[in-house]
Amino acid sequence: MNKEIAAKIKRLKQDNKGYPAHLVDVPKEFWPLTWKADPRLEYVRVLRSSKFLVQIIVEHPSENVRMSVSRTMIDHQGNWKADISWEELQQVKYEAGWGEFICVEIYPANANVVNVANMRHLWLLPEGTQMGWVKA
Repeated sequence: MNKEIAAKIKRLKQDNKGYPAHLVDVPKEFWPLTWKADPRLEYVRVLRSSKFLVQIIVEHPSENVRMSVSRTMIDHQGNWKADISWEELQQVKYEAGWGEFICVEIYPANANVVNVANMRHLWLLPEGTQMGWVKA
């Protein structure tokens, strides 16, 4: 591991201590300016905990709403840590205020794969969508 990655790991560990175990809103003034680079994406909410970063994005012109989730830790190669379990993703969905909604995770056609970071993406389905199962 090089010194730059070691410094990032150390800084993230320190930053994570400043956040609770549950998600809290990140004020807009702390959002990276790079998120404004693509006019098709409107970042409407950012949340953070000691373990996760959540970005709520409206995709234009479709108006689809996406939740992008990543861990707030990197590995020794400098990549965001992977392996967010189903249970963790369901808890993040709940803490972000989407617990009562159906969401889907999409696996695109090979030609449309974009894999630039270890992130999970959930799309909020419109109210009234009948999909999934209901406990009796």
